[in-house]
Amino acid sequence: MNLVDLPEPILVAVASNLAFHDLLSFRQLCRALRAVVCRDIALQYAMELHVAGMLDNPSSSLVSADRIQELRRTEGAWRRLEFAERKCIRLERNASVIYALK
Repeated sequence: MNLVDLPEPILVAVASNLAFHDLLSFRQLCRALRAVVCRDIALQYAMELHVAGMLDNPSSSLVSADRIQELRRTEGAWRRLEFAERKCIRLERNASVIYALK
């Protein structure tokens, strides 16, 4: 019996216990294993979370599909430098200090 002959839920369970670099290697073993990783949203979320340098919040009530969507939205906003909130800071004019803010 080969590894790829195992049922997909077992392959997903094995892959979900791998460290990030091991998961990348697992995914590169063959097309069948790559397809398993690509089909499982929780594995995709774990990989994208690692690439973003973030940690999962286990107490979140969001399912993996919603978590990965939020992660992608946040990462896209960082890439485009689109911030959800802007604040204006008023500075008093002081002749002895020059501020250069842009």
